[in-house]
Amino acid sequence: MGYKLDDVYESGGQYMKAASLKNDDGTYRKIKRKVAQVTVAELSKSKEDQTKEKKMVLHFAGHEEGMVLNWTNANMLALEYGDDSDRWIGKTIGIKVGQTNFGPGLQLVILEEKFEDEPAPQSVEQAVQKAEPPTPRPVDDFDADDIPF
Repeated sequence: MGYKLDDVYESGGQYMKAASLKNDDGTYRKIKRKVAQVTVAELSKSKEDQTKEKKMVLHFAGHEEGMVLNWTNANMLALEYGDDSDRWIGKTIGIKVGQTNFGPGLQLVILEEKFEDEPAPQSVEQAVQKAEPPTPRPVDDFDADDIPF
């Protein structure tokens, strides 16, 4: 039998990893978390490159592990809620495991969908499909003074 990734690349610690979302059957689940705090940490770029860089870290209500934000995830939150991280506090976000174009392996990815604290806006097509057609006025109810020109 070969090695399991989780046995070689340990999970746990103060930050979430892809393994944090792994089910017993090897699949990954999506989760929702409410942002309680945003901090900045100086972290090594990688195990090989010990150069420090600043990263934003999301901390969630009721959970110890924080989520280190890569540029893509931080930018997704900024586009959705503004670039002031104080505006992210109290927002419920979705997190899943996915493949990214940056770096090898699986990464934590913030979902684009919104949750209970802010319903997702409808697309124009959905709004048009659900809209009730206007009730036509009877022709005999026409008044030339209603025309604005």
